[in-house]
Amino acid sequence: MEKVTRRAFIGGMGAILATGAVAMSGCAPKDDGKQAELSATGSDQSEAPVPDETLEFDIAVVGAGCSGLAACVQAAESGASVICIEAKSIAGGAAGGVEGLFAVNSQIQKDQNITVSMGEMIRTELEQNQYRNSGLVLRDLVKASGEDIDWLVSKGVRFGKVDNYVGFHPIFHWFETGTGAESYIVPMNETAVGEGVEFLFDTHADELICDEGGSVVGLFATKADGTVVQVNTRAVILATGGYAERLDLLAEFGYTEENCIPTTMGCDGSGHDMAIAVGGASNTSNMGMLGGTTVPDLPAFFEGGYFCSVMNSLANIPWVLWVNERGERFVNEDLSLANHMITANPIRMCKQAFILMDEAMMNDYVAGDAQGLKELEDGQAKGIIFKASNWKDLASSIGADAEILSETLESYNGCCEAGDDSDFGKASEFMRPLAMEGTVYAVEIKSSLGKTMGSLKTDRNFNVVDEQAEPIAGLYAVGVEGAMIWANVYTMNISGSCGAHNIYSGRTAVLHAVETRL
Repeated sequence: MEKVTRRAFIGGMGAILATGAVAMSGCAPKDDGKQAELSATGSDQSEAPVPDETLEFDIAVVGAGCSGLAACVQAAESGASVICIEAKSIAGGAAGGVEGLFAVNSQIQKDQNITVSMGEMIRTELEQNQYRNSGLVLRDLVKASGEDIDWLVSKGVRFGKVDNYVGFHPIFHWFETGTGAESYIVPMNETAVGEGVEFLFDTHADELICDEGGSVVGLFATKADGTVVQVNTRAVILATGGYAERLDLLAEFGYTEENCIPTTMGCDGSGHDMAIAVGGASNTSNMGMLGGTTVPDLPAFFEGGYFCSVMNSLANIPWVLWVNERGERFVNEDLSLANHMITANPIRMCKQAFILMDEAMMNDYVAGDAQGLKELEDGQAKGIIFKASNWKDLASSIGADAEILSETLESYNGCCEAGDDSDFGKASEFMRPLAMEGTVYAVEIKSSLGKTMGSLKTDRNFNVVDEQAEPIAGLYAVGVEGAMIWANVYTMNISGSCGAHNIYSGRTAVLHAVETRL
């Protein structure tokens, strides 16, 4: 069998508070009679914060990441007065790590005579999501994507080449500098400031304000010094980045402290909580996941704008063996070749998961790489990489049943010899048997969760909707907070669609708010 090296796979691979308005921790959905009665009597209300400062703006954007900046610029351009509330000390959010954006029919593509079938892409995405996503929003996004790129260019955003990246079509517009740090954040932030957007940094949005009819008309936020700010506004746009740090919410999706590691800080679920408190419908059971698989607690190195780890790429190697905490094989290990983000999904069905390798496999993978050798040593010292002189001792080290592991190895090696994975259907070229004698390894792997995509149910305008699918006036969720075009996993078939959705949702929500609320 031809050897496939680690390097081959690593390389492939966001003055309307009139008399009678009330601050509520829970504004009732319109059609819920019981909650509506509670809100009317006041027994469902928490004590409203006492503000130290009150501000008046047409639109309040919560979050200054990719979608939040797009919303700010569009709102200011549309003539609205805009405030952006950001918990961190600078704008940008996760946009600094984004390499580029999806688009069809941009002027850049037209200049290069690049044409793509929209219908084929949309159908592929619908099929990959098992039709659990919003076809209407997906279609709207695809058809608006070219104009969105042209709009960004007019704001100073810089793009370079166009290719397919990791997807199927030549629709990925690379940022000129390779990431959004300089090519997107800097020009969009400068444009927002130039258009008069007021930013409140180091300020955390805490609670929405509703009027007696249930419309969102403001919010309370807390500055770093404890000062409470009340913002009265005609519309609130949540660009809060999801809830990837909230294992209490992730538990519904099967993620636990034992099998998952959040990797993006600042995704505290506050936008989700605020919307739910005023009657918004949760989408957590259908959300998409942007992430992958990681080997926990290993030292990383910075390369190409990212923190990297040699061992973290193990989940992308198809010729290894995956087992759960009992020693049972549970998946075809070449799954990452279709989409490396999907590697996180089968792990959440396990309490623990391990990659098994014999000594020859580990040597082929590390290939003498100094960083890889260091991670191998550090992993053993930290108890996340296990080394033993035989499989029985290795089973004991990872807490697996030795008999079950022995049966797993016998079955797997038999499939390898037959050239047919009758258990899980892994491609025959990746069926490499494990040596039954000599040094062996087990590497613990966990789900690596970067973003939750679609924590709140929204409509085509990115209005947050209630449990009866009725929009909550004045409340929008954009970016990954309100994404309805992925379910279960970020498919990556349309490369750059997450970033494109951030732009499209931010702009669309603002234009609807300007039309209906101002």
